[in-house]
Amino acid sequence: MASCEKCDLLKSSIRAMPRYARQRIKYFVGDPPDPSDMVRAGMGDASLVLVIPSLWASDIDAEDQGTMLRGLAIMNVYPSTNMRLMLLRSMNKKIAVQLGFMPSRCFSISEQKTSLFALSCAVRGFSTLITLCLMELHPDNLVHAKKELGVEDPWVQEYADGRKFSLRAFMLSAKHEGSTFAQFAGQCIERNILPLAVQISGKLKLNPTEHLLQAGDVVFCLVRDAASIPEFFDLSGDWQDIFRHSQKAAHVATRQHSVHVNKLVMREKGGKKASKSGSTATDEIALGRASTSLEEWEHRARNIAEAGGHYILVVMHGVPWQQVEVFLKTLRGQHLPCHVPIVVLFAVPLPPYEVLFTIFKCYPRTAFMRATKSANISVADVVDCGMASARCIALLSASAAASSIDRRMVDGPGVTLLAGIESYLHESALPSVPVCLELHQQESVLMKRFDPGDPTYGDWQKAFDPSEGFIPHARCANGNIFTELFWGHSCQVIQHARNCRIDGGNIAGC
Repeated sequence: MASCEKCDLLKSSIRAMPRYARQRIKYFVGDPPDPSDMVRAGMGDASLVLVIPSLWASDIDAEDQGTMLRGLAIMNVYPSTNMRLMLLRSMNKKIAVQLGFMPSRCFSISEQKTSLFALSCAVRGFSTLITLCLMELHPDNLVHAKKELGVEDPWVQEYADGRKFSLRAFMLSAKHEGSTFAQFAGQCIERNILPLAVQISGKLKLNPTEHLLQAGDVVFCLVRDAASIPEFFDLSGDWQDIFRHSQKAAHVATRQHSVHVNKLVMREKGGKKASKSGSTATDEIALGRASTSLEEWEHRARNIAEAGGHYILVVMHGVPWQQVEVFLKTLRGQHLPCHVPIVVLFAVPLPPYEVLFTIFKCYPRTAFMRATKSANISVADVVDCGMASARCIALLSASAAASSIDRRMVDGPGVTLLAGIESYLHESALPSVPVCLELHQQESVLMKRFDPGDPTYGDWQKAFDPSEGFIPHARCANGNIFTELFWGHSCQVIQHARNCRIDGGNIAGC
């Protein structure tokens, strides 16, 4: 349900679906907070209600506020409904939790997307692994890949074997009660079952090796052979009800009934913010500017580039700086065995120094450089960042709201820069450096899904086949092409044999 008619992009996406899928899609036009429209859409009987914003909104905070208001209206009418709240800015999740939403029921799509993008730079093909665990591909796509690329390509067979696994959850059987998670995993691996996580006290714990399992515990695992499932799990109950009940009970037990609000921050007549100690809020920024100037940050970046073995994050014009911070935070996690140096390449003009200082002071072994000439980053700028000796190059696309004329052109700078980098590596006979590209439009994958110089796709009639799936190709299979379709794949999993109602803004951007 949405308050506007279907856009052309959404109509074309629905027309491209199979007939059986189109018959299960119902689009309602109405006012989502209106109780009568909720009844008309059948939200009371829905297994899941998704409240999502528009990914193309120009004012992100205002869009998140509208999303939270729609979620509150649904929660007031149907308090026990199973609802997910999708936000654009991760900082707004704190506001949603204070309004009464469970922390596990609201998330930021930008934070999840950027975190997955960062992990894809560290582990090649990680995004493809997660995607294939959440969705099923049509067999014709894999047949098409084998026919065009040839079965002698080693990645094709590995790709075919890997997509046979699926991510599932079950309730633990009583005969395995008392075993540790490590012992249980050793028994499951012999039957092509890989346990990943188990729900403990309402929270999902990844690989709790010393945890003693109990009957009825919800275990998430990768399954290849469905015939061996009854040997380890109890299929008589509904694991989803048990999972939600435990999660809700843990949330109620840890809920804080009082919220501590900081004192008001007064402003002086000069416009400077005053702190409790009487010093201005810009004192710390001024101290940072005195100790670490822009030239010193760039000097650090050049030293990292000369040493090699680093990541290069290329930030296109118009990227929210929060995504850059999430990227650095993900690759500086305490659970990681090592922290690889990171060089961030910014297009001019630079953001305010306060923003840069706030981001980079928190993450060690990180630095930034500026593009030399214009707002468009060139291949020469990437070369100055140590492209030849880098571990991976990440091209972070501009936000979809940055282009007000034609939002499809937001992928243009990234596609052009990727072509220039690949041509430079090929002409200079440099080692192949993995390059991850973020795209907003699914159609943009058609522009860069083949390796350069491949004679198989030299004919333009073969290069653009509208009936062809893009996921099984080498560029997408190894995670080099990253799109926002991850959220769309998550929705597909939820809709398996379930009555799902989607409420919110323009869903065509998912």
